[in-house]
Amino acid sequence: MRYVQLRAFHYVAISGGFSRAAEALLLTQPAISDQVRSLETEYDVRLFNREKKQVTLTDSGDKLLEITRRMFEFEGQAQELLSQTRAIKSGKLTIVADAAHHVTSILKPFCQKYPSVQVSVSAGNTESVMSNLSLFR
Repeated sequence: MRYVQLRAFHYVAISGGFSRAAEALLLTQPAISDQVRSLETEYDVRLFNREKKQVTLTDSGDKLLEITRRMFEFEGQAQELLSQTRAIKSGKLTIVADAAHHVTSILKPFCQKYPSVQVSVSAGNTESVMSNLSLFR
């Protein structure tokens, strides 16, 4: 059993058809059909009743859908967690420059994008900048 097979099964089940699943996954309908057929063949189980252009879940398909719903819900939660850890939410940014005008053009967009980050700017001559920078080593 492979992830792509479960994903294909899941999208067919929730969208109600192979073509709609293919559209949702940006794949071709034959690719989706192949993945589901491979899953059914590998486990010798029928997951869908295929009648004309309609598909419905078998009992085994219903049970597998319950599992894949949880699986993809957990996957979504994991993606959300990892995305949040990548984003800057809050903190403190200290900028030391020899003149404030070097950084003023980037401060407004930064503060708009990250409103919870506390920004402080320190400016001075080269000696004071170097002295301030040595505090951060």
